Amino acid sequence: MRSSRILGLCLLASILCPCGLFLLEGCATGPRGTGAGPDAVQREVPPPDGPWRPHQLRRCAGSDQAPLSSGARRVLTTAHELFLMGEGGDAVVELELHLAATRRDEGLVLLTLGLLYVLAGQGEPSIQPREGPAAVSGDWSVDRPRLLARAEALLNEAAVLRPDDALVDHLLADAARGRGEMETAAALVERGLGKCTLTASTEVLLRYRELGPHPARQTGDIALEYPAAAARDGVSGEVVLDLLVSPAGGVHQVTVVASPDRRLSAAAAEALGRVDFAPGRIGKYPVWSWARVTVAFR
Repeated sequence: MRSSRILGLCLLASILCPCGLFLLEGCATGPRGTGAGPDAVQREVPPPDGPWRPHQLRRCAGSDQAPLSSGARRVLTTAHELFLMGEGGDAVVELELHLAATRRDEGLVLLTLGLLYVLAGQGEPSIQPREGPAAVSGDWSVDRPRLLARAEALLNEAAVLRPDDALVDHLLADAARGRGEMETAAALVERGLGKCTLTASTEVLLRYRELGPHPARQTGDIALEYPAAAARDGVSGEVVLDLLVSPAGGVHQVTVVASPDRRLSAAAAEALGRVDFAPGRIGKYPVWSWARVTVAFR
């Protein structure tokens, strides 16, 4: 649960601050079950306006910086070209050959190959490898668990190299669902909720899946209280706020974009910091994102 006492102190400090815009940073604490550490609530800068506003946390900025070897870049390009030609099974074989030949762990290659095995284990007919450690035999009762087991092995290796990559956990959850292990899948999703939405991983997902973006949306009611002093002074109007919404649907930061009065800003920020949201998603995969909300005081 969020601490109303801490939130109140943060609001008071912000009200007393002489800055031009009211900014609540690090005061709306992480939602239940995200596993997010204290760095998750350091001040974030909202991205440009627009209905789709995914966000990479400041603490995550360095997690996507591991350089790819020229060989890895080449094989990832080749694999994607094969996939686009409907030869996903050959793409799997190319990536497996690269891993076997280089003897070098490269997280993005492992992630990509793990994703392809997940798709193959979900029954995608164009991604059935005819060679390699999980070559299909034609018996689906045998092939499916082998494909999913190979996916898990690769993704667990990727998790070591990309420990704060939420997509790794979500793909592991997909593999667990494929085996019918729903409790395991739920635990893996929960583990990923406080992690990073990484640009490179997102690009891999979008290369191989036709997934649409879904902006965060408010699902809970706003318990808005009109500040008594502002009401006595006849102050009214609209407060526009940017909310940083976590993959768990909690508000981690409130930034006031426009407001007629600082007291209305404080009341709106406190109220919105307690509202539940459906998180932004790429397909079914939740991501960190911004949502813009307007609150009217009449």
